[in-house]
Amino acid sequence: MGWYGTNLRSKQDLINELNKDIPSSSTLIQSSTVGNHYWQLFERKDNGERWISLSLLSVYDGLWGYKSICDSSFPYYYTCPIGMIKKAGQSACETANEWRQTVLQHHEEKKARKKLLVAGLLLRLGSSDYKLLYKSKNSWVVEQMGTGTHMLMSPKYVNEATVLPMTA
Repeated sequence: MGWYGTNLRSKQDLINELNKDIPSSSTLIQSSTVGNHYWQLFERKDNGERWISLSLLSVYDGLWGYKSICDSSFPYYYTCPIGMIKKAGQSACETANEWRQTVLQHHEEKKARKKLLVAGLLLRLGSSDYKLLYKSKNSWVVEQMGTGTHMLMSPKYVNEATVLPMTA
C-alpha cells in the first residue's frame, strides 16, 4: 500500500482522524505516538483477536499524510511500546508473533546498550572515532579523536555508532 495524503495541517489532527477511521468490526484498545510513528492496538469484536497497526506519519508542504502497516506484514519498525506488545498477546498469525518478539528483543538490546554508555567509551560513526565525555541533557558531549574537537552527539547517532574496544 502507498501513502495517503490529507488536507490536515497538524499531526494531532491526523491522529484524531485516524482514531475516527476504525472498522466497525473492531475496537481501539490503546494508542501511542513515538516520534512520527503512531501505534494502535485493535481488538476484533467477534473473536477477540488483537492486532497492532503502525501509521507512519509525514508532512509535505504543510499537509500531513500517512501509511499504515499491520503487524502481520512485519513492519520493520520497532518503536512500538512494550506495554502494547504485551497487551496484544499471541496472534493466530505467525508473522505478527515474530514481529512482536523482534520488538521486545529490540527494546532489550536498547536497554542493554544504554547501560554500556559511560564516559570514556570509544565509538566509531562513519569514518570518525569519538570518545564519550559526559551526558548533557539528552545528548552526549563527545571528543572527535584526532582533532580534539568537542561536539554534541544526539542519541540517534550514539545508538547508530559502533562501540570500539578499549585500549590500554
